[in-house]
Amino acid sequence: MYGDLLNDTDECMVSIFGKNHIKNLAYFFLQNNNGVGQNIRNSLAHWSGITNKQMNLMFAAKVIWLMTDIINTLLIDCIHRQSE
Repeated sequence: MYGDLLNDTDECMVSIFGKNHIKNLAYFFLQNNNGVGQNIRNSLAHWSGITNKQMNLMFAAKVIWLMTDIINTLLIDCIHRQSE
């Protein structure tokens, strides 16, 4: 379900983020059938596949960085659409 949001065939998402940006976000948040990807969303949502050792300052910084990236992209898109 959430993987559909980060699908590079979704025209709405592509118009906001672009195909390459979506692929990069999908790598961090999801994991494909071949096991490629960091699967952060699933690890945090279900608290599985993650150890206390992995929950460190760098992991928190990565999650904050990704969320800031998404919020900034949405904000820039909103500003761009308002100016049209």
